[in-house]
Amino acid sequence: MEENQALREENQALREENQALREENQALREENQALRESTAQAASDDSGSLQEQVKQVGTMLKTFARTGQSGADQTLMLRRLGEFGDVVRSMDNKMDTMLQHFSANVSVGELSLPGDLLLPLDTQEDLALLDNSLRQDKELQERFLRFLAIKCGRDLKTTVWRMLQSIFSNHLSINTTWTGVGDKACFRDMFLKTIVQRAIRKNPATQDATDEAIQVNVTRYLKGASDREGGKRRRTAERDPQPTP
Repeated sequence: MEENQALREENQALREENQALREENQALREENQALRESTAQAASDDSGSLQEQVKQVGTMLKTFARTGQSGADQTLMLRRLGEFGDVVRSMDNKMDTMLQHFSANVSVGELSLPGDLLLPLDTQEDLALLDNSLRQDKELQERFLRFLAIKCGRDLKTTVWRMLQSIFSNHLSINTTWTGVGDKACFRDMFLKTIVQRAIRKNPATQDATDEAIQVNVTRYLKGASDREGGKRRRTAERDPQPTP
């Protein structure tokens, strides 16, 4: 009798455990269905906030880690992650634009440069002419400062690269160094250096940049010019030519 009672109790426990598992599976199916519906809705709603996007991606990752997903669900998750990345990049661009206008703090009309000043510059002669004009013309200094201020980014490297790219063609960058080695232009001794430093510090994100940090980033930009616009690829091809058939 006692043995039969023990078996009945064990069977009852197994039935209860099975029922609990069925309920858990049902809850997971409902959660996955709700997740798919919310994901589809979010994908069709471009005005969804970044916070909602983060919540949806987080929920999807938690569900995936707990239950495992089919190939279709994995594809859906990857697509949502891609959409989330697009939202972040879009917000990055908007933040950059807002930061640039905040740094300049002027109207669009005040950002124009003299009509005879064509940028980016391509020769050392044009660079020397601009530098001399900046030394002598305070109005040009202020206009050029405002022009550079809208090139700012959210870190020092981005800010320096955007500013120099707007001033120097790649050809001129190759022929300019910080110290002016050989017959190259010397950025260190230019009045333009002072204008660039002031413009960098008008940017709230880089207002505390030191002279040394600016020098490092300017040097890297100029030094890397020979690798840009296919330069590195051409040198590699010249060094390791492909055998002719």
